[in-house]
Amino acid sequence: MSPVQTSSTRQTLLQQAGPTERQLEFLKALETHRFVLFGGAAGPGKSYILRWWLVLFLAEAYQVLGLKNVHVALFCEDYPSLHDRQISKIEVEFPSWLGRLRQAETKEFVLNEEYGSGVLALRNLDKPSKYLSAEFAAIGVDELTRNQQNVFDFLRLRMRWPGIPRTLFAGATNPGGIGHSWVKNYWLDKKFPPELQALANEFHFVKALPTDNPHLSRQYWADLATLPEHMQKAYLRSDWNLLAGQYFPQQLPIVNGVRLEKWWPKWLSGDWGFAHPFSFHWHTRKEDGRILTYRELYGKEIGEAELGQQIRDCTPADEKISNFYFSPDAFAKRGSANTVAE
Repeated sequence: MSPVQTSSTRQTLLQQAGPTERQLEFLKALETHRFVLFGGAAGPGKSYILRWWLVLFLAEAYQVLGLKNVHVALFCEDYPSLHDRQISKIEVEFPSWLGRLRQAETKEFVLNEEYGSGVLALRNLDKPSKYLSAEFAAIGVDELTRNQQNVFDFLRLRMRWPGIPRTLFAGATNPGGIGHSWVKNYWLDKKFPPELQALANEFHFVKALPTDNPHLSRQYWADLATLPEHMQKAYLRSDWNLLAGQYFPQQLPIVNGVRLEKWWPKWLSGDWGFAHPFSFHWHTRKEDGRILTYRELYGKEIGEAELGQQIRDCTPADEKISNFYFSPDAFAKRGSANTVAE
């Protein structure tokens, strides 16, 4: 395939996608960095450009490297989110001359033969271990902060494909969520665990705001302006400097129809585990003596320090926790690391 034909294919797809200047910056960043995060606010077209980037990747794998049937993957945290944010949009956005959407037992968009027959697998992360034997040349995760750090580590293991010399990972997200802390550490603060230090220069953040998207309606802007101040900081101004739990205080006051009062005593219980799953729960007691469990943190294979930070991030700053009841191994030392209790 000649450079002229390659350029023509890319231009055809870019013309179809019609990316904004900020979305083009995101695509450009993936030419020089392996791990790119896009967004940080609501409205700049994060989910949109994530799926189009993967289509471009597949087409160029064929046009430039001559590779057919390459597989890439686009992940969301669960199937309803995957359908609402991606599958339903692909149904109307991707033209028939580009490929076809298959929705049998597995959901995927398959490029037509002239574009290399590459496969965009559409997957959810309700149980990442089911992809243990999967291989992908590139991976995109929509709303990355809705996932814990161990999900990112697991997906990195799935990034390989014969003939692809440089596999890529891209995330799109808003601030907040259970993964707020580790995502902020990696892409904004450049704080990495020892095992990732060698890849530190491969991480890049492309900040995008609603103002970067000329296609937003006046009604959307009006709705953003009516959000509470803490939500405007997260979704309108891409402010990452609050605790993750502070972005969504509305999830705390009412549980199963019962309003949680600030003066009710609250405590935290937990069973720590690394190889086996950990589970931590937040509890409170009403005036009538009834006990309510109102928050859960669940996962596995997360280090003590990271888990401790996630517990803190899930607990709003004004929520007073009076007692902690942990399993004995939460107090046990593993090498020089602090315990979870510490």
